[in-house]
Amino acid sequence: MSGQREYDRITDRMVWLLSAAVFITIFVLTVMTPKYADDFAYSFSFATDQRIRSVAEIFPSMAVHRVLLNGRVIPHFLVQLFLIFPKGVFSLLNALQVVLLIFLSSRCLQSERKTKCLILLCGIFAIWVFSPSFGENYLWLDGAVNYSWALTVQMLFLTPYISAWFEMPGERKPLFAAVHVLFSFAAGAWSENGSLAFLFVASCLFLGVWKREKKLPVWLLLGICSAVAGYIYLMTAPATAGRSATMNYAILIENAQLVLKELVSHMMILYLTFAVLLALTLAGKGRRNRIIFAILLFVAGLGALASFVFAAYFVERHFSCTVFLTVLSCSVLLDELVRLKKEKLLYVLTGILAAVFLFCFTRGAVDILVAERKEAEREQIIHEAIMNGERSVTLTNYFPSTVYAVPFILDAPDNWVNGAVASYYGLDTVYGRNPDES
Repeated sequence: MSGQREYDRITDRMVWLLSAAVFITIFVLTVMTPKYADDFAYSFSFATDQRIRSVAEIFPSMAVHRVLLNGRVIPHFLVQLFLIFPKGVFSLLNALQVVLLIFLSSRCLQSERKTKCLILLCGIFAIWVFSPSFGENYLWLDGAVNYSWALTVQMLFLTPYISAWFEMPGERKPLFAAVHVLFSFAAGAWSENGSLAFLFVASCLFLGVWKREKKLPVWLLLGICSAVAGYIYLMTAPATAGRSATMNYAILIENAQLVLKELVSHMMILYLTFAVLLALTLAGKGRRNRIIFAILLFVAGLGALASFVFAAYFVERHFSCTVFLTVLSCSVLLDELVRLKKEKLLYVLTGILAAVFLFCFTRGAVDILVAERKEAEREQIIHEAIMNGERSVTLTNYFPSTVYAVPFILDAPDNWVNGAVASYYGLDTVYGRNPDES
């Protein structure tokens, strides 16, 4: 018995060490990640065009934002809030929310201690390796709040449905239910594609629980209704219509071709992995509720990507929700395979992903360090120009070599990014040039 207790302490320590390593890594990399595009623009009120100095000034700014830009007022409220404070405040909270996301993901797994730690490690490695815009999704202030924070918020929303589906023990206190219903509105209003994907999973789990128990789980229904209300609030923003693709057959086909092309380019390895794990789990007669849950996650991720067929534009950071849900679905299947005594597969995957991760992490960390140095050089140029009484500067664009650093790209002086950068530093005009230009 003493030997077992010692083993448990060691494996529990491994989970804590994993969480600490993730926290420190994300904190340091977030601190090093430079400001990019929207960070400059969101430093100013959309109502007055003046620098935001207090929380009260954010409310009218977001009211105008909803009319002019999009309906994501909750995440962008946080963006403007964080930009008031020193960068370290956001960096700390960003690292904490990533650890929280890992913890919430771990609730989908039923393995314990060392096995759970290895499955989580595989998931972390996979997110780092397969995210097409990791830096923009997890490290860049505006991007992180809109994408990785969205995943954390929506996993918090989904957690009671997961617990009910797997019949996990827990109290259903009225206060918890009331808080969850209110929180669900924010989850529904956070992201055009992510909120819809998680709503789909929650609704399917709700219907499954209702059918199994032959009793309507009222508080879960209220949570879905609240999330739907939030999504309606998001999508009915006056600016949202302008962000949708024209309902034209040729344009929709063109968008579908683009999404499929990018899907094949970025997701094929993950999709093949899911197919293999699903086949092995079915062949091993895995538990039905685990398989159904994994399939729901996978379909939701695919749907989140397919929704961009109807969007006005599609960029690589939009893969965030799809990559996360696909990796989580693979983790659930891998977790079930371990229960079916397929531990060797877990060890093989851990080894392969660890090798790829170490290579990608080294390149990414160096790239982020270079980006930080480039930002310091830009700010030195700006500082010297201001000290010399100059009202315009020319800055060199930066194009990162990996997906872990964020770019710095200026266009013509009348471009909105140029204008935002100029206003941020108190200049009249900012010009951009590429590194190969003299």
